[in-house]
Formats: sequence, C-alpha cells, structure tokens
Amino acid sequence: MFWSRLKMNYLGDMGVGELTKLTRKLVDTLRNYSSICFCTHRDADPDAVASVLGAKFIAESLISNVKTGVIFPEGVNRVATKILKSLGFEKDLTTVTSCDLIVYVDASSKSQVFVPDVESGHDYVVIDHHETNELAENASLSIHLKEMASTSEIIALMLEMLSLKPDTRLATLLITGILYDTKNLRLAKPSTFRALYYLTELCSECFYEALSLMTGVEVDRSEKIAVLKGISRTGLYEL
Repeated sequence: MFWSRLKMNYLGDMGVGELTKLTRKLVDTLRNYSSICFCTHRDADPDAVASVLGAKFIAESLISNVKTGVIFPEGVNRVATKILKSLGFEKDLTTVTSCDLIVYVDASSKSQVFVPDVESGHDYVVIDHHETNELAENASLSIHLKEMASTSEIIALMLEMLSLKPDTRLATLLITGILYDTKNLRLAKPSTFRALYYLTELCSECFYEALSLMTGVEVDRSEKIAVLKGISRTGLYEL
C-alpha cells in the first residue's frame, strides 16, 4: 500500500490521517451540490489561481454532471496572467454568476472575496493555509491548514490521496503556485516537498517548466538533476 511507504511525520502534528479525513469530507460535501463556484482572493496570485483550478479538477473528476466555474474578484495579477497564458489555461477560466456552493480557496477574509454580482446559497467551503482565516468559522467545511506553506500543496496532497493524476498543464501550474508562495522553496515545509514529490513523479519536466516560468530563465540539465536528487533525498519517501 502507498501509505505504508510514507514517513508519517511530513504533516507534523496534524498527521496524514487527519488530512485524509478532511479530504474525504471535502468530496462528500461537494457531492451534495450540482453547481459549484471556486473563488479566491482579489488580484489572484499563482498560488491562488493554481489551487482554484486544482480544486475544480477534483470536483470535475469525482462528481458526474457537476457544473463548475471560477471567480477571480478583480482578476489575477501580472505573474499569474503570464503563467496562465503560457500554459494555455484561458479556456478553463469559465466565470459564473450563480451556484449552489462556493469553495473559497486561498482566501482568508470576507473583504478579499466580496463579489456582489454572484448569487449563491448560504453554504461555502474554505481551503486555505494562511495563519488566520475569518471565513472558516461559519463554513460548512473548513480545511484551514496553517502548517502548510501554500494552498497549492494542500490541493496536490489531496490529489495524491484521491489517486487523481492531473495533466502536465495542471501539475506545472500547481508547482508554480508552490514556488510562488514559498519564494522558490526558501519558505518550504516538509509537506511542500511531499507535494512536489508527487507532482514531479507524474511529470519531472513540469518542475523545470514551472521554475522557468517563475524565473524567466531556462533551467539547464545539471540543475535539473540536482533538483530531482534534492527532492528524492528529503527523507519524506521510502523506496
């Protein structure tokens, strides 16, 4: 079994079991709704954009005939715009004006997500990594994991737990989200490297493409090898 090969401390005090339970609760909650909006904070950055599209992918992969859309209050920032264009995500950004459930991703306050033109029910879900989150208190489900360095890594770990394999575009986008919020891994946590391990296991070239998108510099072969060795030697995975 996959879980028997994991070193169980990569999520710290929370543990893999708790994240597994939250992931199952998320799927069970999403299945109760026929239309779902995925919303993030104003001027969305790469972590926000990646985690929104990753959460949307989870819903579309596991729920038949669900209607989904995204909400980016006041659009996305310059860096995220460049990345989305480079990866060809323009057609995936279907906006919506009504839904039964809103999933607030990488957003921590009401002021960040206020969208006056969107009609929805009273139910909402929160998925976030920030230190504090005022949206969590009244959420139908709150996945507020401040132990993690990015919301993209939360989504990536959920994908792994659900045995979902994103395509190369989404894997690359999630890696850019991780790199952005961790300042190119300078603020990385053990969970960050676990998430990167999963994504690079699916697509090793995705890391280099993400790094090139973030830095604007092509990664040479020697650096690629060094990065892969570094991820494999983190001690978070046992062969």
